Amino acid sequence: MKRIAIASSDGECISSHFGRSMCFLIYEADGDTIVRKEVRANTHACSEHVGCGHGEGHAHGEHRGHADLMELLRDCEAVIAGGMGSRAAQELKQNGITPLMVNSEAEPDAAAAAYFSGQVCGGDHTCTCSH
Repeated sequence: MKRIAIASSDGECISSHFGRSMCFLIYEADGDTIVRKEVRANTHACSEHVGCGHGEGHAHGEHRGHADLMELLRDCEAVIAGGMGSRAAQELKQNGITPLMVNSEAEPDAAAAAYFSGQVCGGDHTCTCSH
């Protein structure tokens, strides 16, 4: 079984930024057939970033890393998001998780299906945040 995560702000759409997502939609597939979908809350975003006044719940300044996110996603082979900073992308790669960026207007179910069917669904780019 293969498993991926899709960053989401509301459980229905792809988040424009990995670290700011409120949850992750976890898809599991047998071959190219999705057999399970679950939602995991991003407590990193909820506890540390919400309401900081930097837009979409993103904090700048002191950075404690993404260890809790890596633990949350440890059983996934890839993470799909609308964008992410270079530090997050590097930490994902160091943990054996492939970061993939797609248009944040894409449908999560369609992005997951494209990934599992072997279609290229994103490029390796990062956001323009200065952190």
